[in-house]
Amino acid sequence: MALMEFELCIKPESNLTIWRYMSLEKFESILSNCALFFCRADRFSDPFEGSIPRLEAENRYDALQQMSSIYFNSELNPADAQTNINAISSLHRKFKKQHIINCWHINNTENDSMWRLYLKSNAGVAIQTTIEKLEKAFSKTKEKINYSKVRYLNYENDIWYDVNDYPIQSYNMFIPLVHKRIEFKQEAEIRLIHFIETEDNLDKFWKFQPFSNGMNINVEVNELIDIVHASPTSDIDQISKIQEIIKQYGFNFKVLKSGLTTNPYY
Repeated sequence: MALMEFELCIKPESNLTIWRYMSLEKFESILSNCALFFCRADRFSDPFEGSIPRLEAENRYDALQQMSSIYFNSELNPADAQTNINAISSLHRKFKKQHIINCWHINNTENDSMWRLYLKSNAGVAIQTTIEKLEKAFSKTKEKINYSKVRYLNYENDIWYDVNDYPIQSYNMFIPLVHKRIEFKQEAEIRLIHFIETEDNLDKFWKFQPFSNGMNINVEVNELIDIVHASPTSDIDQISKIQEIIKQYGFNFKVLKSGLTTNPYY
């Protein structure tokens, strides 16, 4: 398998520069395991993750009545319609528990907000790469992984469909995974998304995994990483430590001091 194109995803351009900001501990985990960690969609901090816009939810009843009229030439009983709506809501909740996601940030340069968001101490790095390198890095991965730009919406006033930005009219459980609230637009996110196929109850499945909040998926690290950037607060000793960790696991990536630390001109 590899990164897979999917009609419900928003395909990113192959020359896009992308970043992943992380602690030194998470960086070392990538090198030691030759894997990226994919987090369960239901474990993200945003409670709206995997949910649908208000107008889409309010339109469910009319949509079900329309389908009943078209396919069965009859009007759907209101109680049956509500039962169907409740079932769909439950499926959305199950669906996000059954997907794991790895996130990247689109930008031509470093982003101060991303450092502040993802770095909880002075010790950290940002991996810089491109979509093209990301595709190569997953070329030997056995899991099927979809990838998409994230589209940001006003969840009070917008709907999925847009003639230019998202010309998909059918309803699909996957669509919420490539959309987020407009309040998160600064993340400029690329998502790698993997569906967990299991016949077990999902709670039981996750109970017996090495991590309860997600899983590692193998990746060709040499293909993945272009440049490693040390955090803006890193000193000489911390940069040396980053270089030692890279060498320890047999890699030879270039380590740059953060561009945010350059001296201003007056």
